[in-house]
Amino acid sequence: SNVITLTLDGAQAVGTDYTAANLAIGVGEIEDASPAANQNAAISGASITDGANPVLLSSVTSSPTTIVFTFSEDISYVTSDASFLSTISATGLNTTGASVSDPAGASSVITLTLDGAQAISADYSAANLAIGANEVEDVSAGTLSNAAISGASITDGIAPTLLSAVTTSTTTIVFTFSEDISYVTSDASFLSTISATG
Repeated sequence: SNVITLTLDGAQAVGTDYTAANLAIGVGEIEDASPAANQNAAISGASITDGANPVLLSSVTSSPTTIVFTFSEDISYVTSDASFLSTISATGLNTTGASVSDPAGASSVITLTLDGAQAISADYSAANLAIGANEVEDVSAGTLSNAAISGASITDGIAPTLLSAVTTSTTTIVFTFSEDISYVTSDASFLSTISATG
């Protein structure tokens, strides 16, 4: 074969938009298969070009009407924002009346803004996000687009908020939050932070 594949340690991984114009390889490191076993000359100033497609790194809710998609490199739409939007699906997600931001080749982030009537719950998550193939492309190569995305996760990035605090008796106050909750440390720790006039 005339191919050598360099596999980097995970800690040394490069981005999907990695390029370089100063690749160097030492003299006499490889040889051909001929009887003469010809060895390579020193290589310097060679190029490493971008051949990696953009991939979806995360999908996180940031409000009941906002989901943030982060890709592995700066991207732009292959066709249009409307085309990208039309391919998004996940359980419990209704994109009717929604819009998406335009990364315009200067960002790796696309923000999906849902119509208020289609807002998701504060604890919304999904494990079957799908986005169609060839909807976004990188800007370093300009021709490499995403593969079809399926089975991706949308994670809950919305912090619980206090909806109400209501007295129900002379010795009871009920706090209601925006989603199911648990104590981070303990009930005693939570109790020690509560204050109000009187």
